[in-house]
Amino acid sequence: MSNINTYRADVRSLRRKKKIKKKIKNFIFLAFLTSIAAAAFFTKDYWTSYLDGIIAKTQETIVFSGDLAEGNFPVDLGEKNVRELQSVEENVFFIADTHLYIYNTDGTLDSAVQFPYNNIVLRTNEKRSVLYSLGGKNVMALNGTKKAFELQTEDTICYASVSRRGTAAVVTQNDRYVSYLTIYDRSGNDIFYWSNGARITDVSFTHDSSQCFVTTVSAVGGSLVSTVSGVDISSSTETFKCTGIDTVVLQTQHFDDGSILCIGDDKLVWLDYERNIAGSYEYPGELIDYSCDSSMAALAFESPENKSSVFGIFTGAEDEKKRVIELEERIKSVKIVNSSACVLTDKSLMSYNDRCTVQKTAPVSSEYIDFSIINDEACLLGYRQIDKIDF
Repeated sequence: MSNINTYRADVRSLRRKKKIKKKIKNFIFLAFLTSIAAAAFFTKDYWTSYLDGIIAKTQETIVFSGDLAEGNFPVDLGEKNVRELQSVEENVFFIADTHLYIYNTDGTLDSAVQFPYNNIVLRTNEKRSVLYSLGGKNVMALNGTKKAFELQTEDTICYASVSRRGTAAVVTQNDRYVSYLTIYDRSGNDIFYWSNGARITDVSFTHDSSQCFVTTVSAVGGSLVSTVSGVDISSSTETFKCTGIDTVVLQTQHFDDGSILCIGDDKLVWLDYERNIAGSYEYPGELIDYSCDSSMAALAFESPENKSSVFGIFTGAEDEKKRVIELEERIKSVKIVNSSACVLTDKSLMSYNDRCTVQKTAPVSSEYIDFSIINDEACLLGYRQIDKIDF
């Protein structure tokens, strides 16, 4: 009996030793993995750029022929003075004189709306648009191609914008206020008012339209300085104020990571999650055009020699999130489409990813001045007509 008990004790002891050895092996393995992960994290600045290069080399660029579509194209503009094209849902919008024209992608005219006022400005996003008479008193908001509301302000309009959910911002001026902001809901009801005595240059919204970012400009020590204020629309409270931004901010963009990008007239400025200035980028030349969404910003500049263009894609304040290249072509227009930066030059239409690598390209005529991309097609604006190509 004692031999049996001794045998059982030996077996239990052996099992315990095996379990201990297994735990030690698992611990060593986990420690090894942890050390690799830590090393990868702390050295990411060295190998991510290398990895990006490998990915860029393995990604094939799609080259289109640039052949012009037929059927209802080209769209004849006659003597209409058209400066730019805008995409809303699957339609092409443009302003000519006192009319808003809306075309389908097959080249047929959906509608032409005449307005009884001049100096019409059109601002759009993916599904919404707002038209206003600069220096006038009329505003119209559209949901897709349908009118959401139309109103007349008491004072002169100097700026308007619209959120993804249809909330509209209208900035007016009078003898008392140099700039006065009124927020309207998607039915045209005024729900919020704001002014701080300075001139408002931009109003942008968060994705859910619950907050807006108001940019004002004032003179400080002989220089123009911008202030960005966050406002909670529902509670009418100011959530933050960032002062001392040493550029005239033309537009702000709320990024997915919570930061805010300020596009100035001579530099980019980033505000971090706590709304402090986190970094900046001074332009290498005169700003030609820009576009942004919640994932990136794309900007085009005149090169110092004025014989080519400089193009940059920016996804954050860190150096590794700023990618700038020089093109031996003259850039005319830049737009963000489906998280890609599309660039029209005097020779080609190109699409770049966030690593500034060409995804698609097509040769185009130098006569085009703007473009609009819907699905896999690009509409190209010339001086007397609109053409379409596969892209």
